[in-house]
This record gives sequence, C-alpha cells and structure tokens, in this order.
Amino acid sequence: AKLNPDEATGIMFRVDSGSSICPMLRPPVDDTLVKKLRQATELLCGATVYQRGEPRKVYYHPIGLQMHEINSIAGHFQASIIVSMEFMMTRDDVFEYIIRPEGWRPEWLPNTFEVTNARDTNSVSVWVESARLKSHKASNKPCVLAHLVVTYQGIFVEKYEMEAFPFDVQPLHIRMRAVQEYDVTMVLIRKNNQQLESALRKSWMISEWKLLDVTVVDLQQDLDAKAGRSTVRATKGGAALALHANGTETRMHVVCTVQRHARSYLIRIFGVLFILCMLSVCIFVIDLADDLPDRIGHSFMMILTLTAYSQVVSDFLPVLGYLTLLDKVVLMCFWYLTMIVLQLTYVGYLSSSDAAIDSDDPYWWNRFFALLDLAILFTALFSACLYVTFVVVPRELRKQPDDPQCMPMTQEETEETD
Repeated sequence: AKLNPDEATGIMFRVDSGSSICPMLRPPVDDTLVKKLRQATELLCGATVYQRGEPRKVYYHPIGLQMHEINSIAGHFQASIIVSMEFMMTRDDVFEYIIRPEGWRPEWLPNTFEVTNARDTNSVSVWVESARLKSHKASNKPCVLAHLVVTYQGIFVEKYEMEAFPFDVQPLHIRMRAVQEYDVTMVLIRKNNQQLESALRKSWMISEWKLLDVTVVDLQQDLDAKAGRSTVRATKGGAALALHANGTETRMHVVCTVQRHARSYLIRIFGVLFILCMLSVCIFVIDLADDLPDRIGHSFMMILTLTAYSQVVSDFLPVLGYLTLLDKVVLMCFWYLTMIVLQLTYVGYLSSSDAAIDSDDPYWWNRFFALLDLAILFTALFSACLYVTFVVVPRELRKQPDDPQCMPMTQEETEETD
C-alpha cells in the first residue's frame, strides 16, 4: 500500500496499547488509515481482481448522447456522446485508490476511442475524466473494476442521402475506433441501448427532425489479419501504421436514425407549386377572340413565376449530383405549364381567321383542355400521395446503418497517406 514508516507504526503489529518493552510500538492516534485498510480488505474479500499475465477485457458502451444541430445542407451535424469503459483492477490498484483517492490513476489504462468522421482535427473536443473504482457483481461473484468516462463533443461529417427529400430518413453516424494490445479484448455492453435512446428522446430539441431509434454497431478484428489493406497502407503510412502492426482494432458506430418532418415543406413548397399549376388553368377562361396575346402572355408569366420560385426552393438543398424528389416535382410542374402553353397555342391557331380547319371548334377544344388539365393535376396529386405513402416512406425507413468494416481511414492516417 506504499505506507511510510510513521503510517505503518502500530498497524502492522496490530497492538491495542503501548508496549512497556518497546514504547515506540503504540496504537495510531488517528485510525483513518485503519478504516481505509479495513474497507479495502472488505472490498477485496471474495472479489475477482486482475492477475498479472492474464488477458484483459475492457467493457465499453455509450452512456449519453445528445444531438444539438442537424445541417443537411452543410453535410454535418453537432452532437455530444459519453462513452464508458470498465476494466478489472489489480489488488495494488484497489489499496492505492482506497488510501489516496485524489489523483489516483491505475497502473494500466486502455486506449480511448478516437472519432474518425470529425469535420476536421479541431472540430471535436475530448474530455477524459479521472478513473474511479466500481464494485460489480457478475455471476453472483463480485469483481472490482476501474470506471473510465470519456466525453466527445463537436461536429461530425455525414453523407446525407437526399433522393427522397423532404421525406428522407437519415442515419447519423458517430464513427469511432480504438487500437489496443493483442491481449486486450473490447466487449460492447448492449443492454444499455434502450436507456440511451430513452434519454435522447427526453432531451430532443430539434423540431425539424423526428427521432426514430438509436443503435450501436461494433466490430473487432486483428490488425495483422487485414493483410491486403495493411500492406498497402503500410507502404504509404510509414512508421505511424507500424505502431499498430500488432494489436486489435475495435470500431464502434453510434447511429441515430432521424426522419424529417415534411409537413412544413408540403405547405411551403408543394402547396405553392400546386397553386401555381391550378391557377394556370384559369387562363382558359380568357376570351379567345379579343385576348389571344394576353392568354399566351399570362402562360409565359406563370412559367417565369415557377422559375423564380424554383430558385428559392434550391436554397433548401445542397449541390447534388442527382435529382431529388423535390427536383422531380418541380420538373413535372414545368412540363405541366409547357403543356398548357402548347394547348393555348393550338386553340389560338384554331380561332384565328387564317385557320383552314373549319370543322374544329376552338371553344370546344378550349373547354376540353381546361377540364383535361384539371383532371391531370388532381390525378397526379392523388398518385403522388400514394407513391410517397406506400413507396418512398417505407423505402426510407428500411435504410440500414453503415457497416463498420467499411469505415474510412482516420484524419491522421489520411494525412500520412497523402
């Protein structure tokens, strides 16, 4: 227990009163140390501790998660996560903790997790709390563990899939990895996932998104078993990768699946687009004989209005290399207005004095196109509702989180490779 001679006086000999033969042997005036040693003895009685030379096991699990902001345009989100790590202590560690708890540090500590999808090297802050002693009963046999808590807070990069915007579901990943020695096994405690999700629901403050669930995915493998990737990266990474040549790598993905609330987008975007298309049909009530130029002018004005509004809508999305559901709806609106312009042109041609087709009634065609366009508009609206409800949303809900085995290199390894 690393006692000095004064502290050991009267303790090692367990005398209750002073000795007449050797007066220096006397009971301690302050029995605080005796109580501490008795506490350590009671704690270790029948308990399992780490024996030197045995393989080590580190039990880890996230105990806290908070989402602060989700920015799909910038391609990142802000969050904080707390990871707990527990491992067996030696008998000397227990005595040292009981006697001198302040500034206590066990003789061995596991390597903590590092974030692999941080926006940059300074975007995630890490706080490591001092290790604490924890008594745990496993299989009706007590064991003494060291409890280490690490907090990560910052900005995490996420590759958003926006094909179904604004009905999209996004799995937000916090990707982490830890490299340990060969005799260290990392074990994920999965029973606390429900508590993690429940706590996140209580603290959820992001009104644009709805929390669906929280899952934790892990993977552990020997680093030398990854022969193909290790060989290639060792030639590029150099000495930094050689430090990890012997050991085990543990990957953990904490996945928070969220669904966007689409109601505001339905009103502000799809509702306005539907109104523009429906108002375009009103052009057919303008008189054919006297106001033919106004009919064509109003139709092109509706196209310009739609063009201007589509520029406003584009601010809701980042620059993508594919079309989203919103883009497809806007394009369909353009085709719809283009069809109306062609119909007005055809009716205007029939009503002109130079038209050679006497058997066609322009007023009949005018009424027919107006009713046809309304039927097409409401049929398209009904079909879109069915498509979103029974195809788009179920497909988004079936999204799976990324496989930890396909996790990219860390920021440091990427820089070394470059």
